[in-house]
Amino acid sequence: MNYYERCEKCYDLIYYNMKSWCIKCRIKSFKENFINWTSGNEKIDKFIQGRQLKIDRPGDIVFEWIPYNHFYNIKEVGKHDVNIVYLALWENGPLDWIEINKKYIRTSPDKKVILKCLRNLHDNIIDGLLNEINEIYESNMVYGISQNPNTKEYIMVLNAEYSCEKCYRLYSQHYEKWCKSCQINYFKENFTYWTSGNDIIDKYIQEMQLNIIDYKSIIFEWIPYNHFNNIKEVGRNDFTTICLASWENGPLSWRTWYTRDSRYKVGLKYLHNSHNNIDEFLKEISKV
Repeated sequence: MNYYERCEKCYDLIYYNMKSWCIKCRIKSFKENFINWTSGNEKIDKFIQGRQLKIDRPGDIVFEWIPYNHFYNIKEVGKHDVNIVYLALWENGPLDWIEINKKYIRTSPDKKVILKCLRNLHDNIIDGLLNEINEIYESNMVYGISQNPNTKEYIMVLNAEYSCEKCYRLYSQHYEKWCKSCQINYFKENFTYWTSGNDIIDKYIQEMQLNIIDYKSIIFEWIPYNHFNNIKEVGRNDFTTICLASWENGPLSWRTWYTRDSRYKVGLKYLHNSHNNIDEFLKEISKV
């Protein structure tokens, strides 16, 4: 059964889990505050206003126009394509709904944020900025928009907690702190530390590693044969031999970094004469 109570201000029914947070009152409050700020760009103003009016839970981020002078200790930390990325502290911090005060209060001063400076974005392509924000907005990764008063370039203000500590890109899977860009770079750097002895197979494995999708993706590898123990044949025909074995180190799995599950039970499928027909061997792998 759903339980409701009355808002103390407007007497509208509010769901009891919302406590004193009333959608009707919050929308009214945001609307009344629209005259107190502007980005200087009508399209951006309407976008921010629209985001504020769509808030429907007390835990949602209040998307804002954030004046550039509210940031300090601004330090360039990288480049993403043509965009420059900065680490900074937000003097006042974001708005949080505080139940005991029954209003939004800035409770996180000196909040660490990522400033993604979007270069060469002017009025005629503001849509590019807003589209990029829309892609990540629902994940509560973005606090708002700002603008460098000197260069006039617009800035996405991002939650640093959702950004990779190495490259400062947003995590591909933020709860697992998995960054696709960094993992791909790691695999590339590691290519020189292994080889199958066959260029075609090496290239195939490398492509498989570079095509990982997320932290759950299997890391396809070249595995030295002496890493298998207790090899036992369990089946055979004219084309293949099947064995069971224990993989001493085990496969890579993600736990805030890649680690191995040791003594992992695996099946080994030998394709007879496969060393003389590499293409057919790789086609067989691709079917799995």
